[in-house]
Amino acid sequence: MSIVNIPAADADTLESQEGRQKHSLTILQSEESSYHSICDDALDTIECALQNKDLDPEVRAKLEPLFSSIKKQKDNLISIISQAQEVQEDLTENTPEPGETQKQVQALVDEFTKTTTDLSYQVDFLGRIIAEHHIPTESQ
Repeated sequence: MSIVNIPAADADTLESQEGRQKHSLTILQSEESSYHSICDDALDTIECALQNKDLDPEVRAKLEPLFSSIKKQKDNLISIISQAQEVQEDLTENTPEPGETQKQVQALVDEFTKTTTDLSYQVDFLGRIIAEHHIPTESQ
């Protein structure tokens, strides 16, 4: 498990709405590598388990859709981070409508939160499957 280094904002940055929005976007971007690693580790674990010819068919039936779901969450996170980068660049290069930017930032934060919550449940489910069925997590 990696520790996320969330950039600290100074008081001046948090003073303005634009500063708070930029800081929120920076936080999303700073968490990208941690969630990318979590997804990659989970996907690698599932791939390893699915390569086991002796894997119980019922377990396989649980792991295959879980693989697709985690892959989808990873793709969603990449998309959200990309959108956050675009909004942050727009804040830097232009003077967008404050209300519109606030809506965009809030929508990204909400989508990021939903996606990471879903991912957390899926990784937890994967952990329970591995523990319950004593599935090795490394190639033999």
